[in-house]
Amino acid sequence: MKITDHKLKLITLPPRRTPAVISDEISTIIKDKVVCELGCAEGDNMLLMGRYAKTINGIDLNKERLKHAINRNLDVKKLDYRINKLPEADVYYCWPSNGLRDIPFLIWKIYKANKKKSIVIFGADASVKSEKFISQFLSFFFDQRKIKYDEGNAHRQSGVFHLNIIDFKKINSKFIPILWLVIILLRFLSFFILKLKNFTTSKPNFNA
Repeated sequence: MKITDHKLKLITLPPRRTPAVISDEISTIIKDKVVCELGCAEGDNMLLMGRYAKTINGIDLNKERLKHAINRNLDVKKLDYRINKLPEADVYYCWPSNGLRDIPFLIWKIYKANKKKSIVIFGADASVKSEKFISQFLSFFFDQRKIKYDEGNAHRQSGVFHLNIIDFKKINSKFIPILWLVIILLRFLSFFILKLKNFTTSKPNFNA
């Protein structure tokens, strides 16, 4: 589906969607490409990216949020990107709700499925410590951009948004084994951090 500016009727604000300025920042990367948004929600960011993309499609697990995208006649499917096969695309965009857990996994999954054919773009909110950590860590391997945005005065409606742009074709093959070692370590790290977090938040209060 090709999107034009006059069709834009956004229904959400950050942090429920990617800041609008991001689609302009990546316009040259997604121009005339098949783009897939992993975690598209209501479809606002699909509309923004669709102004530049050849075609745009999306997947999401939340059927309540996804129904808005369906009502807009966007090309979306109810899928879990952690489990299901991903749609074919030239560019994948994702701003996961849990970047520490999902970003290393998705880098591995997309590379395994598409080898060097696809570009992967991950978003991260610099005000969220776990997202900032994973973005800064991956910036040693991939192109990182920091973009200021301002769409309101409420919590996380303004600030700095990170983009990590992963073009596998530009990675020296000698560094691939090192990259996968890092990805594996990050996945283990995220597993233990999340497990520890769940333990500390669920332990009983003996003083009650």
